[in-house]
Amino acid sequence: MDVKKLKAENLKRLRKERNLEQKDIADILNIYESSISGMETRKRAISDKTIDKLCKAWGIEPYEFVVSTSTPIIKDKKEMDMINILRRHDDAKSKGDRIQKKGWTWNEVKEKNAGKRD
Repeated sequence: MDVKKLKAENLKRLRKERNLEQKDIADILNIYESSISGMETRKRAISDKTIDKLCKAWGIEPYEFVVSTSTPIIKDKKEMDMINILRRHDDAKSKGDRIQKKGWTWNEVKEKNAGKRD
């Protein structure tokens, strides 16, 4: 994904998270509403100056405009540990669902996996 697309998608996402209309952002930046529309549709570039103004107004960091929302931003080890626990839980649930579809019992699974390690 290119940076221009990330900026556009994140501008729209950040605006919607704050329940703002394009006009509200235009008022903050003192520009036309059509300019905001152009930025969100990638017809108009989002300048660093624009990002700086919005970051100050919203109390966020500039990286939030260029980071992919599909990749979590890990701020500390505790948060990373929690994400890993949730991923393992999801993996285990998925594995359990597959086992149930095959009609195996947990005891049969334990027997099949006896002595195996992940």
